[in-house]
Amino acid sequence: MTTKTPNITQARLFTSLVVVTLCLFVTAIILLRDINADNWQEELFTFYFPMLVLPATCIYLISLAIRVHRLEQQVAIANSYDPLTHTLKSSPLLDKAKKIYQKTALENQPISILCMEVDRVSAIADEYGQDAADAVLREFGGTVIGATREKDLIGRDQNCFITVVLNTPSEYTLPVVARFQELAHSDVVLNEDNEVRYSISVGYASSDQSEEVPEFDTLMERAKRALENAKKQGPASIQGWIA
Repeated sequence: MTTKTPNITQARLFTSLVVVTLCLFVTAIILLRDINADNWQEELFTFYFPMLVLPATCIYLISLAIRVHRLEQQVAIANSYDPLTHTLKSSPLLDKAKKIYQKTALENQPISILCMEVDRVSAIADEYGQDAADAVLREFGGTVIGATREKDLIGRDQNCFITVVLNTPSEYTLPVVARFQELAHSDVVLNEDNEVRYSISVGYASSDQSEEVPEFDTLMERAKRALENAKKQGPASIQGWIA
């Protein structure tokens, strides 16, 4: 998703410095034949030595900067993902989703937001232990990742999994939701000697980017409100809102 390659400009600069250093090295070898034998040490350290050392030092510093940049990128990526489910954390998800939503609005593309919550997680924790509840969340997170496309966004906010489905007309949103429920219903999570089954409730909001396009925050709020209404109806319920 997020690139881990160093900045292209830095890489090109590093390559250029390597080439320059090699050229200077070859030049120095050629010029060494013209050093005056009487003061060869002075000429070597006042001219030839700096000519080789300075570019090499620059290459080392640029290489160090690239390594630091890579580490910063890796740390940023690690901090953006939930360690339990390997989905995006809420804040990075919303930041990415808002940028994409602006683009889809300009291109009049449909978009849906699904808010899915594993039913009775606290009850699972009470009956089987917190490890079992974590295993269920981890399992469903993997299920969501496996059932969505690479271009869709997936994140987690506590027990709620948020999925932003891109370029999918609203009439296809309900079948997508039903598919998630089917996968959850058929799933069995093994935890120690226990077989844990679970269900999910889903609230969703869709926009076909008609003339009155809601703001992203509005669409998200409608999806969350739909989830709350679904949970009031009992486990494995669905509520939706379509613009």
